This record gives sequence, C-alpha cells and structure tokens, in this order.
Amino acid sequence: MKILSKILIGAAICSQLLTPANADLFKSAGGGLKAFCDVPSPRQTIIYLDQSVIAKKDPDWYRDIQNKIKFLPSERIHFAMINAEDSRIKEIWSVCHPSMSQASYAKAKEAQSIWKKGVDKGLKDTQKFYNKYVLNALSAPLATTPLMDKPSYKGNFPTKSLVEAIYYDSSRYNLSNGVTRVILFSDMVENSGLVSPQKLTSPEQSKILARKVAKRFPLDLKNTEFYVYGVGYTHKNSELNRNLETFWSYWLNNSGAQLKSYHAQLNIANSDEMFEPVSYTGVMKQLDGSKAAAQLRIGYGVNGNLLNSWFGIRDIRYPITGIYKCKGDKCSIDAKIAFGDEAANMFNAKDALKLKGSRQMLKGTIGAVDDLTRTSDGKAFSMQVVFEQDSKLRF
Repeated sequence: MKILSKILIGAAICSQLLTPANADLFKSAGGGLKAFCDVPSPRQTIIYLDQSVIAKKDPDWYRDIQNKIKFLPSERIHFAMINAEDSRIKEIWSVCHPSMSQASYAKAKEAQSIWKKGVDKGLKDTQKFYNKYVLNALSAPLATTPLMDKPSYKGNFPTKSLVEAIYYDSSRYNLSNGVTRVILFSDMVENSGLVSPQKLTSPEQSKILARKVAKRFPLDLKNTEFYVYGVGYTHKNSELNRNLETFWSYWLNNSGAQLKSYHAQLNIANSDEMFEPVSYTGVMKQLDGSKAAAQLRIGYGVNGNLLNSWFGIRDIRYPITGIYKCKGDKCSIDAKIAFGDEAANMFNAKDALKLKGSRQMLKGTIGAVDDLTRTSDGKAFSMQVVFEQDSKLRF
C-alpha cells in the first residue's frame, strides 16, 4: 500500500505540475536532464496509458512499465494518456533517457574536469530526478480516472476508439531519423462506430474489418513496433481476445506498423540492444518479367540480429527477422517475413529473403523457402531482387 500511496500522492501533485505555467519543469530541472535530448538516438518510445482501464485502487498495471522497459542512451520517451471520456491523446511528459553509450561515457570521463559534480555523480543525480517524475507521469491518469476499482465487463464495454486515438496522434511518428517503439497498456477492446466486440465474430471477419478501418483512417506509422499489454485486463472472453489480436495485427500491418507483442503482461525482447539502421532502394523482377521498385530497411545489432527491419514493395511493407553478417566487405542477409496480409496477394509469413554482396549493394531472391512452392502456372515462387544502399531514404 505504500507504493499505491505514493502513486496517489503523485497523481495529486502531477495535476499541478502538468499545467502550462509549470511545463518547463520537466524540460529544464533535474541537473541536466534536458541536455540528454541534444544527443542523437536511433529510437523513440511512446508509452500510451489507456485511462479507461486504470482505477484508483489498482496499482498493479504500472509495474511492467517500471520494471521491464529498457531504453537506449538518450532515447526520446513520450508518456501519453488515452482519455477515458473521448479517446483523445493527452500529452503527459516528454523526456530523454538519462543514460550514455559506453563511448560517450568514456569521453566524458576523460573530460571530467568540466563536470561540476563529476560524471558519475551527475548521472546519479539526474537519474534520481528522472525516476521521481516517471512516477508522476505514470500516476497522471489516476488524477481524473472515473474508476475507483478495476473494471470487469461481460459484454457491456464502454465506448472507445483506439484507432482514432492513434490516427490523430500520428504526427508523433514523423521522425527525420530513427524509429519508433510503442508500449501500449490497454485491454485493446475497440468499441466504436466502425468496430465493436459484437462485430468481431471470427478471425476472417476481424481481418475484413481491419482492412476497412485502414482504408477509412489511412496511416503510415513508419515501421513502428507495437508492444501491447493488458490483454484480458477487463474481461475473461478469450475468443474476443483472439479476434481482437487478429484485428490489431492486420490493422497495424495495413498502417505500416507491426504488432510485436500482445499479452496480459509486457513482453519485450532486445529492448536495450543498440542497432545500426541502413536503408536500400532496389528493384524486384516479378514472375511475369516486369520490374517493380522495392525498398529495404535493416537495423542490425552487435550480434547481427535484424531489429526493426522491413522489406517494401509498392505500398506494402513486410517486417522481416533474421541475421545480417559481414566479413570485410562481403555481406549477407538470411531473413524471413514475419507478417503479411494475404489479401495483398504477394508474400506471406515465413517467405524467405536471401541476399549477398557488399555493404553498398546486395543481390538475391525473395519468395518461398524452397522450390517446392509454386505458382498456379508451375513457376517456382521466387523473385530476383537487387538493392543499393540509399542514405537519403527514410524507410
């Protein structure tokens, strides 16, 4: 109960701190917290808190955010609330994580004399301030939540449009450089004019609705990866959860994003692994002999794992997973498509992308894992692709 008391106290003071007159407190106080935003980071994280499932007497929901999420050095972090009344996004706090890369830390230690407190003391003090206001940010939905106890529904779900919330907040995803990760705490029960639990009667119907909604609210979420937790938080309808997962998977895929995780608890992998993003433009030779423009974006970690990596053809994007290896200037990619909407009549999950070449140019094939999978006219489902590194491409 001590933690809950702190949260509730934080909610009370947070409602005062988040006024326009005091907005600069988050940006300038804390012994140098603002300075971390001057350091480039390859990723930003948006943390959405769905107020419609947050109750004053339920302190459990925030523990995953506090204990499981790891950040890259100087990573931009946005805390935002999805308002229970109208599903609108309300900004809570934007900050940059007070951490340094090993190289930056070593360089700062060498020039330690210019730090009034010393590097280690300065980091410790700044991180202490950061941790204090993370608690305030997490407590913000409690200040105005209409719920006292954790909700439990049996079909009488409140009106909510997470689709519109994300749609009208989409400018937050427009980075000049870098990628976006979303942490979303919600039961994910869309209950709006376009989608409702009553309409999600099967996986196939969920897919159809997802495609319709994607056309109604066209989005390019810039290869964002979504990590959702809170599934089943307000009800015990497992069939609804399965249909909702299908809906969100297909809606995000049609909106240029990927549903990486969808669970009751937050499930994040490789969340603190540094990666290098590289983009390529290229050409794919189709089965009928015609050529189509293609794009490739890879983010590779220190062990070669592909992180936040995508293949694009026309206006369709496919997230890929696999390994990127280089020995000298000889490189290769051995990857598989992680998700694909079959309605696009192109590639499906587990289709393979195999490339070889240099760091600047890669050639190979994309298609079925083996030559046993063939098209209706008997051709092996495999197409040749050529990619050239393109530093100007933002994909």
